[in-house]
Amino acid sequence: IAQMTPFLEKHSNLGLAKQALEYIRQRNVKKFESTFVSLKLSSLANHLKLSVQEVENRLRRMIMSGDLSAQICKKDGMVWFNKHAEEFNDDAAVEKLKTSIETCMASFQKAKELNAAASLDPKLLGKISESESRKDNLPTSSSWDFPAQGKSKKLLSFLE
Repeated sequence: IAQMTPFLEKHSNLGLAKQALEYIRQRNVKKFESTFVSLKLSSLANHLKLSVQEVENRLRRMIMSGDLSAQICKKDGMVWFNKHAEEFNDDAAVEKLKTSIETCMASFQKAKELNAAASLDPKLLGKISESESRKDNLPTSSSWDFPAQGKSKKLLSFLE
């Protein structure tokens, strides 16, 4: 822009050119956000052709305006992008999350009720007892050792 300033001023387009350059730099920062988890401020400054201080100021403005979700560590000279921070920043997303949690809680409660009902069901208890007594009468030859046998014991002990 510095090289073209006289021409842009002559045609009253200097302000527009500055706005376009600002937009391009913001878009480039957003590209980095979608690509990297963290990035050195100096690397970002080199790419944007700005000083580290200018990049830091630009990032702060973008964070404050809500255009960017990131954290700047001046001590380390790094920026960390929070890619998923904006996913729950509106009422619809919060409501969807609340509905999902309520559905999970209702499913968990139903599973607890079914488990309690199953543990009191005489037919199921009889089948488990019958199955246990049959296992006790089986030969202990290695041909009867199945990898899943341990898992079924765990399942049966869970049901008791």
